Amino acid sequence: MKSVKSAIYTESRARNRPSMYADPVAWAVLDFASTIIEELGDVERANVGLLAISDVCSLSTMRLLSDSSKNGKISPLRFAGANPGIIAGLTAIEYKLRGPSLVLTMSPERAVAVVLPVLKYWIEQNGVAQVILVAHEKNRDLNDVLRGVIIKKTEKFEEKTSNNINFVLTGRS
Repeated sequence: MKSVKSAIYTESRARNRPSMYADPVAWAVLDFASTIIEELGDVERANVGLLAISDVCSLSTMRLLSDSSKNGKISPLRFAGANPGIIAGLTAIEYKLRGPSLVLTMSPERAVAVVLPVLKYWIEQNGVAQVILVAHEKNRDLNDVLRGVIIKKTEKFEEKTSNNINFVLTGRS
């Protein structure tokens, strides 16, 4: 599983700025994606897709929004940061990825049956050159665990590709 990367974040922090608010998980995905994005090579980023899977997504920001609403004040920026799509959107914005993006708000392990058809369609029918696949989950210690791989158009979804996808989603080969 040479091309598959994984990381454990014991503390995920937001790096928000006045015009950008995102959930800490989105910042962890962005940071993690930077470790594999160099593998994209010289491909035009307009043809790079991003598929992220997490059953947690932006839950902490949703909770903050709910708590702040009790005071009668809600920041409009936090609404965008609370959208589960932010975990893919932040990385797409920062790295100028313009291919399709999708966030599956489910356990990565349960996403196995969904991911392969989506990847195959994007690559074989939609002209996407490469797809960054990132799975996020919390471990027993509530650390953020991220696994990811780049799926390339040249890979015809042979056994190695399926094994890499399965490992990203389940943590098992």
